[in-house]
Amino acid sequence: MNKSLSIILGVLLIISLAGNGVLYTNLQSTSRTLDSLEKELSQLKTDYSNLQNQAKTLESSLKEKEATITEQKTKLEELGKKIMNYQKEINLLSSRLSLLNQTLKDKDFQIEELKKELDDKDAQITILNGKISTLQTNLENLKEYNKNVMFGMNFFYLALDLRDAGIVYEIDVGDTYYNNNDFYNASYYYALARDHYSSAKQYFMIAEKYFRKAKDYAPDDEAELIDNFIQAAIYGAKAMNARYYVAEYMRMACEYYAQGDYENGDKYVEKANTKIHEYNTYYDKFVVYAKFIDDYFGNK
Repeated sequence: MNKSLSIILGVLLIISLAGNGVLYTNLQSTSRTLDSLEKELSQLKTDYSNLQNQAKTLESSLKEKEATITEQKTKLEELGKKIMNYQKEINLLSSRLSLLNQTLKDKDFQIEELKKELDDKDAQITILNGKISTLQTNLENLKEYNKNVMFGMNFFYLALDLRDAGIVYEIDVGDTYYNNNDFYNASYYYALARDHYSSAKQYFMIAEKYFRKAKDYAPDDEAELIDNFIQAAIYGAKAMNARYYVAEYMRMACEYYAQGDYENGDKYVEKANTKIHEYNTYYDKFVVYAKFIDDYFGNK
């Protein structure tokens, strides 16, 4: 029994040893597998740590991005508010612009109306300028008229004064001496009368020239007056020319009478009488025109 037990124990030992060899082999294989797994686990831990670090980095970056996004959102909100305010201002400006455009249209209309009024004013100004030009021309004509009439009348009435003086020297004085046979003094005063008649004739002729100039500028209501002045001056000059020879012939007659030459003296007296008739003819015409002038001024 002990031997059998020993055999059995031996067999069991062999079996046990054989099993331990297999187990050992398996253990070695398992050990190698565990080492590999530990290495993988270590690598996984390392990768996990790296991933955690990356996650932290990403989380930090994400937080920064979120902060940036939040800041951008805030800015966008502020920008949105500004845009809304700008839009309000734009709407207000648009409203004002619309009102301004309407105002400009109204102003354009007013400008057009003013242009029309200005055109009318320009036309009126043109008419007024024409009237002013006409008035200026009329004024210049009136000045020229008055100047020539004034000079003409001065010479005209000076001629009348010289004629009156000549008449005094000839008739009132010269004839008195002549009738008293004082031929010397009579001749002297006839000569004075002759010279006054000569000057009167010249003054009538000068007056006529001024009156003819005045006629070019005479107003319609004074044209007839100037015509009468012209005719009066013409016949006044002719009358004074005739009277000049009356005085001259009487002076020469006195010289002949003073020498005792009565034949030639009588001859010149006859010539003087002929000139007196000529004088009367011209003087009568002069009086007609002079009367018109006197009546004209008498009615003013």
